[in-house]
Amino acid sequence: MENELLVLNTEEVYDSENLNYDELEELLEQQFTMEFSNLEKLELECKEISSPDKLGDVILDEIWDQFANQIGLDMTSDTLLKQYNDKYPNGYTKKEATKIMKDKRYTDANNAMKVKQKSGNLKDEYTGKTLKINDKANLDHVVPRKQIFENPWRKIADIETSDLANKSENLAGTNESLNKSKGAKSNSEYIKNREVREKNLKEQVERANKKIDKKDISDAEKQSLKAENEKRLNDKLAADSKKMLKAEKRAKKVINKDIAKKASVRMANKAGKDAIKAMFVAALFGMLKEIMNALVRFFKSKKRSFNIFLEQMKNSLHSFFKRIKDFIKVGVDSFVGSIVGEIIGAINQKLKRLPNMVKQLFGSIRESISYLSNPENQSHTTEIKIAHISKIITSGLVAIGAMFLGEILEKYLLTIPGMGFEIMFLGTLANVLGMFFASVLTGILAVVIINRLDQFISRKLIEENKKQQADKKNELLQIQDIQIFVAEENVVVKRNNIFNKMTKNHQKLRELLSNIQEEFIISEIDFKQRLLNTEVYFDEKHNELKEMQEILNDLL
Repeated sequence: MENELLVLNTEEVYDSENLNYDELEELLEQQFTMEFSNLEKLELECKEISSPDKLGDVILDEIWDQFANQIGLDMTSDTLLKQYNDKYPNGYTKKEATKIMKDKRYTDANNAMKVKQKSGNLKDEYTGKTLKINDKANLDHVVPRKQIFENPWRKIADIETSDLANKSENLAGTNESLNKSKGAKSNSEYIKNREVREKNLKEQVERANKKIDKKDISDAEKQSLKAENEKRLNDKLAADSKKMLKAEKRAKKVINKDIAKKASVRMANKAGKDAIKAMFVAALFGMLKEIMNALVRFFKSKKRSFNIFLEQMKNSLHSFFKRIKDFIKVGVDSFVGSIVGEIIGAINQKLKRLPNMVKQLFGSIRESISYLSNPENQSHTTEIKIAHISKIITSGLVAIGAMFLGEILEKYLLTIPGMGFEIMFLGTLANVLGMFFASVLTGILAVVIINRLDQFISRKLIEENKKQQADKKNELLQIQDIQIFVAEENVVVKRNNIFNKMTKNHQKLRELLSNIQEEFIISEIDFKQRLLNTEVYFDEKHNELKEMQEILNDLL
């Protein structure tokens, strides 16, 4: 109902016949009290805004935040892809290739292919031709083994290469020449630039045939060798692009389905664990910060007692629990950032720090959106909003800088003996110290920039506050004017009501007196008539007694 009564001007009050002036006065008094309280709040806010900045406290808070942020990011920095590469640093080896070829699923499929070939029912899946009994047939991995091994999403899913490579849909029987020509290429890679490839194959055969002509062997032997070359060439040229692409599409569909299913589950699990770790670190540092601040307040107090100590601890816990939502937001940032980081890391494995950068940037974006969507900030000017967003972006960029600086400091500290000591959940001592010193340096840098922005924001907020105070005072004056007018009108109305009541009472009294007088007159007339009737009655009775006396006398 704020400022509702301000739209009710004096003319409207005067013209309205149904207003309850007592209720109106009470509402005006309530509104005046509320607006006066708001004015006092604005004055207090102005004092707080214009108070000198406690740069030391700001720096300390920023260092705390940076250090907690760096530890949280460091604990969740390893992506699933990095974890897999660390586990298998040698990459795709001959041992891995042999393991795939000796897998029971592959050997069983290869034996089944040979049986089918002997029965004359084996078709070359890449050419569509029937392979004869004497033809050399190979069981090809449609999607090459190495390609499956190097697939970053398979590594994220942590599925054995043999489990994917030896799926029935990924095994295709074809002639040996085409299989060897294809090599470690995928079907789509092999048929790419087909004209150039076929031209090269033909030139190779021509060169091979010329070498045969130079050999010191019989013409029949030369003709036999050339025939073999021509057959191998024709087997390669017989490759049907549509059939090869169809086989590859079918194989990839099955392989990618398994990868996507398990990769999504593992990414979600890791993101959840990262979120819990990030929230734990943020909450731990938040708690330590509040406890240390409480201890500082306790030691600064003039009177020190156990009750005061408990009171300070209680206040610190209360302040900590008020920030629970902030810790949850840290977890959300970590969860989303972890998933995005996994996706980007799979696309580009060279950017090792990218996942942490994504988490930090996502947190800055989320915080900026939260600030802009907060109804309390809608009244701020565009300049103030831009300054606040700049603070958020500055904190994010400084945090990213702290990551790289911490990494550089860690490498330097590792050269010092004893710095490689492992601290549970936090990493090496060099890592912790590197993060701490990086947080101190970047925290100071952030404070210098943020302090400038705060000064600008303070000036603008004071200007806004002064304007709001002026507007609020004008509103109070308007309310007071209406209060005075309503009070005067209320007096007039009450006086008129009293006069009206007195007039009505006088009229009723006059009517009552008139009625009494009339009744008295009527009663007087009735009395005289009754008195006359009584005299006549007694006269009659007297006469009757007289007559009776006379009769008695006569009788006597």
